[in-house]
Amino acid sequence: MLRFREILLGPSYFFHRKLISLAKKSKYKVYCSFFESRHSSNHITTKKELKAEVAKCSGGFFGLLKKIYLKRITTGGTTGEPFAFYIGRFFRRQKERAYIFDIWSSVGYKPFDLRVILRGGQGNKLVKYNWKENAYEISVNKLNNADDYIELYNFLLNLDEFFLHVYPSTLLTLTNNLTREQISKLKINGVFAGSESFPTEQIYALEKKYNFKIAHWYGHSEYAVLAFFCKSCNGFHFYPTYGFVKLLPEDDKTHCKILATSYNLLGTRFCNYDTKDVALVTNTKCNNCNYVRIEKILGRDQEFFIDKFGEKKAFGPFLFGIHNDFWIKLQDIQFIQSVQGEIIVNICCPEIECSFIKATLLNRFTCVDLIFRFSEKVVRSTSNKRQYFIQKLTL
Repeated sequence: MLRFREILLGPSYFFHRKLISLAKKSKYKVYCSFFESRHSSNHITTKKELKAEVAKCSGGFFGLLKKIYLKRITTGGTTGEPFAFYIGRFFRRQKERAYIFDIWSSVGYKPFDLRVILRGGQGNKLVKYNWKENAYEISVNKLNNADDYIELYNFLLNLDEFFLHVYPSTLLTLTNNLTREQISKLKINGVFAGSESFPTEQIYALEKKYNFKIAHWYGHSEYAVLAFFCKSCNGFHFYPTYGFVKLLPEDDKTHCKILATSYNLLGTRFCNYDTKDVALVTNTKCNNCNYVRIEKILGRDQEFFIDKFGEKKAFGPFLFGIHNDFWIKLQDIQFIQSVQGEIIVNICCPEIECSFIKATLLNRFTCVDLIFRFSEKVVRSTSNKRQYFIQKLTL
């Protein structure tokens, strides 16, 4: 019997759940054609076009419908300038859940099994329960010393079986602060680790050491393509009914740009959109899945800083959990650590927005001292990729 929470997800969830089932039986091509025929206009291929699209959707009858059916979302991205776009308020979430639940099912998850989310919550309490998600949300800014981790451990120890939802780097932080014996006592059914790169060797080493299974995937804030890590071939496969992926070869032929085309009917629609992520492509075949396959996604690194208590912290959750106007008001930003407990923040933004940017960061990075510097540009890598965080300490 379907659980009540799953029923509330709506028709798009069940529609895509059916598509996933058909895709696994290689019957998805007709559905892909169906979607492709419905996004022939309003294509977005560059961020300049995207800004024009957002600007014209501000008034009139469409503006009214937009408030009801669409939601404005911002993304920090991994390269280029942060930007805003529109997503479907209802159907996008329903669709997303169908695919994410399918990925999580690879480690035994059933819709709305209990989760513990350790991905960057910044609440005033260490633990907060979310009934809608049937999940406990952990505030990482409250994990500052050994006593905090003992408090978290005692809480987890009293839970029935649960799934741990993390960034790969926060999983490593947790395992560094709890002993192997402590983790073995927790009733962890499986681990969901996304939004960052996760080396294959590290996945298997953690699974072996702690005796749990890890589900890993690749996606991005534009919701155009989605891929899951396949343990049969140790590569990533893109869901054909989620969106269309195109791999554009670089000069060396083994590295490709990931171009994404979304199938959504509501909101901003992307066509051959350059995600700025680079994939390694090989001739390796998978015996269990015939979806488009890549060997790995490059350019997404796990990053850590040392706080003023001497603790090693995952950087990503502190910055990339921000999804308000922070990214709209900001032009560029870079964090540099060369002293324990201290981080230099180089910021590019209009002078009028400086106070807002500083206040947002101070509210999140409570475990380090921030030194703000305002400039016209920040240092980029040789491939012109943004380096959000530069760690000069030896960890």
